[in-house]
Amino acid sequence: MRENTLKQRLQAGKAAFGVMCTFPSPAVVEMLGHLGFDWILLDNEHGSITVDTAEACIAAAELTGMAPVVRPVGNKPEIIAPFLDRGACRFPMSTRRQKRAPRWTR
Repeated sequence: MRENTLKQRLQAGKAAFGVMCTFPSPAVVEMLGHLGFDWILLDNEHGSITVDTAEACIAAAELTGMAPVVRPVGNKPEIIAPFLDRGACRFPMSTRRQKRAPRWTR
């Protein structure tokens, strides 16, 4: 299993710098990773990233040690599980959405 460096940085009280990507481009994701970002948010909710296009972007992020975070369009298991299957490590949610989200997504 891949080491979650984002979680480690946050638990250690260190800053973690990230960037948001709304379009599926593994080349851009890899470039951003080489620039030193700690995480990238792949936006499925407001961007054009789908489960299928997220897979290559997640792989590009992992290649450079950048944590792939996905903002899904909803918090139902059938929406979130495919992103987890492809290697996403976190999902940003409001407190209200977190309370309704399945425990396995946290």
